[in-house]
Amino acid sequence: MEENKLVKLIKSNIVVIPIVIAIIGATFSTLSYVINLTETVESNRVQIEKLIVEKENLAKDMKDMQNKQAELSAAYRMGEDLYRILADQVREQSYDIKDLNR
Repeated sequence: MEENKLVKLIKSNIVVIPIVIAIIGATFSTLSYVINLTETVESNRVQIEKLIVEKENLAKDMKDMQNKQAELSAAYRMGEDLYRILADQVREQSYDIKDLNR
């Protein structure tokens, strides 16, 4: 008798059982998708933070290189100026030596 009730219960709910199974499956799939999406977002956030730090370091390195290039350019100009001054002094001394020899 009990078995008969169980069979009747299953027969009366034959449409409900697949619906419940589909809902449970959809819920599991949705939760799995959301968890994977959350992990992806977190992974991308970490990568973006690393890229921002790297960009800041590169910007600092570029600024340092620009400063160094400006220093080298100034030193080169100073060297050229000193060369001209020394060349003028040597020329003047050679004229003085020629005048003394006369």
